[in-house]
Amino acid sequence: MKVLGNSALVVSKLVSDEQRKIISLVVSRSLVSRLLGDVDVKRIEVWANVVWVLPVKGSPRFVSKARIWQAFRETRRASAHQLVVKPSPSQLALVVNPLKGSAYTLSLDSHGHIVCGCMDYERQREVLGASRSVCKHIFAYRIRQSS
Repeated sequence: MKVLGNSALVVSKLVSDEQRKIISLVVSRSLVSRLLGDVDVKRIEVWANVVWVLPVKGSPRFVSKARIWQAFRETRRASAHQLVVKPSPSQLALVVNPLKGSAYTLSLDSHGHIVCGCMDYERQREVLGASRSVCKHIFAYRIRQSS
């Protein structure tokens, strides 16, 4: 087992280096805690096909990686509902967070993928590639387009 950043997150040696990067981006104590009903998490071990979670109180549990990936996307989708999408004459759209006062411009890259300038998107793009990156700003734009 190899410890990644947070001492609570341990990754099996059987996991590839590419998977290790994805895991360090997607799996977190807070995400797993929310997934299990706000349980305090002491340790997380990522194995080949599942994630083993040791809560502070209670019995250890297994969680599928697919469920964690879904929760990762859903937290961003849920955060998107508070954002305001405005048309932009030179770009795809301007996404504004009225609570924080921040704004990010969305554009299209040469392959037709939506690109955002936020740090969350940049980290995801570096690890996952443009086609799988899903920040809350892109979700806000897609939600407004579908309604």
